[in-house]
Amino acid sequence: MLLVFSPSMEAQEHVRQGFAWISASWDFEAYRHFCAAVEADRQCLMAYCGIVLALTSPQHEFHEQRAVAYNRMLTLAEYKEEGEFFYPENERMYAVAIAELIVGGVGKSARVFHHLAKTYPNDTMGRLLANYLSRGGYGDLQRPTVRQQRSIDNIQSIVEQEPDDSLALNFLIMLQAEAPQTAVDFGTDLEPLVKKLVDLSKAGVPTWHELHGYIAMRAGMAKVAESSYRKAYSQFRDWKSKNKVTAADSDVILRVGMKLAELMLKQGRDEEAMEVLDVLTKTPLMLFREESSARVLYMWGLQTLPMKAAIANREYALAKKRMPMHLFADDSKDEPLLDILNAYRALLDCHLAVSEGATQKADSYYTNFNRHLDQLVKKEGKYHKHPAYLEYIRSLDGLLIYSKELKSRLVSQDHAKLYWLQLAAETPNIPSRIQPLEVIYPMQYRLGEFFEAQGDSEAALEAYRAATVKDPIYLPAHQAVERLSK
Repeated sequence: MLLVFSPSMEAQEHVRQGFAWISASWDFEAYRHFCAAVEADRQCLMAYCGIVLALTSPQHEFHEQRAVAYNRMLTLAEYKEEGEFFYPENERMYAVAIAELIVGGVGKSARVFHHLAKTYPNDTMGRLLANYLSRGGYGDLQRPTVRQQRSIDNIQSIVEQEPDDSLALNFLIMLQAEAPQTAVDFGTDLEPLVKKLVDLSKAGVPTWHELHGYIAMRAGMAKVAESSYRKAYSQFRDWKSKNKVTAADSDVILRVGMKLAELMLKQGRDEEAMEVLDVLTKTPLMLFREESSARVLYMWGLQTLPMKAAIANREYALAKKRMPMHLFADDSKDEPLLDILNAYRALLDCHLAVSEGATQKADSYYTNFNRHLDQLVKKEGKYHKHPAYLEYIRSLDGLLIYSKELKSRLVSQDHAKLYWLQLAAETPNIPSRIQPLEVIYPMQYRLGEFFEAQGDSEAALEAYRAATVKDPIYLPAHQAVERLSK
């Protein structure tokens, strides 16, 4: 149990609930509990630590609230009575570690949390945060780095000691949830863990249903994924209604709805996916605060997914029609997305020219498209502090994949077409728990279509199989494998 130095039992419980929601990847609900703890006890240091931790994202809109909590956290941590620190050392170490996370970065914060974990080995939350912040990701060979493997092993040891500790289980899953597809066996290694996580909560934590849906998608368990996303969606909507939460603070509903739509699109259920998206888009844009996470998801994910679905089906005229250009009343506010969409328009213009056989026009559009890509790369620094910076980078990465596929249509020789398709297939299309994939079909599937058109069934079958590995729930690839296997 997390020890909280406060005479108020209500404040103690809210702080513990807040840290539990932090571990369950629901920062806003954690923030609500930490604020309730402050209302119960204005002197509760851990409540301020929690507020700052819940608002650590540099793209977060609550800059002022975080600054106030940050200053109050440090003031309390340094407070002395009769020459001695008033608050326990472990709480002051939390304050220092979280302060380092804001001003010194992840590495310095992790070192403080490791010291905390070594000094207070019974503080499980400190041990979990120490290892999570020390993670190192995955290398070029799609294998965990040394730091990543060390973090996984350390948290695995905590799970082995406390197999029913839901916080430890969640951290273990989260460490690997966005790994490359071949780095983790999602079906064998992770899906049973997240199912246990859901069972431990008696199926009452929507973020764990959401996590189950995501892991099941990556394991190729489409029915389990859909069921989990639907449960999360229902529970999030009930939470919003019960607590009278505004649309701007309900980004969880948008992200689950979009992932459900993504799943349907990959299963060839386009009409059902559009129905889900239509329900979500009925929320007026004006109800979202300008820098809220919900507005970012609404603009960058919800409004662009129908266009990307049409691109996946090679319906380029429909994709152009679905571009959400009507939303831009104030171009300066959404300049990054407008820049991205202008590049998409150039991309689609080029695809349409190729389809029409207008070679000269296609070359001109391709030059224009590359000009847009160059500008997007140059503007990256300009948008570094924008609320949608991470979405901007993901969108740019997706356009770089699309550019290689487009080039394969522009060249005339088969070996050149193959070269550019292989480059597109080798370019990372990084999955996200929050947003649908930028390119919602595996480029290996396009390779399979190329080989099949050439009459090379063996190479086509290999490419289609690679597509099923890359994206296990992409139904057209499975259908192609079954067809060619016969």
